[in-house]
Amino acid sequence: MVTSCANTAVKQFENLTGSTVDQRQDYARTTDARLNLADQDIPAFATLADADKIGFALNVLGPVDMLANAYVGFDTEQARNTIIHGNQELLTVLRPTCGGHARRGRRRGRGRHGGTDPGNRRPGPDGEAA
Repeated sequence: MVTSCANTAVKQFENLTGSTVDQRQDYARTTDARLNLADQDIPAFATLADADKIGFALNVLGPVDMLANAYVGFDTEQARNTIIHGNQELLTVLRPTCGGHARRGRRRGRGRHGGTDPGNRRPGPDGEAA
């Protein structure tokens, strides 16, 4: 639902300059409502993929909402705060729980740069391993 709202808002955005003042203000109010909907839907996700889609919609719709509000002279602070809040919620929802760790060090032997230097270091300007 939220992703289709974001898609609609993006498609309608290009027509904003040719609209009447009332249409522009309606558009700004509608994008506000859609942005708030995206923010409210984050805790109610069914899967991590759903949360990711909501996050994408939030981060597409947020800047569009801020631009639309600024264009008609409305305040953009609420939209800014909603984007920040939504992304903070997403960070807690999408935080990895796999317990993996980054690999440290380099492989020895023939690697990406060839050669048999233990660290696979490229030679420096004087021919020595850097």
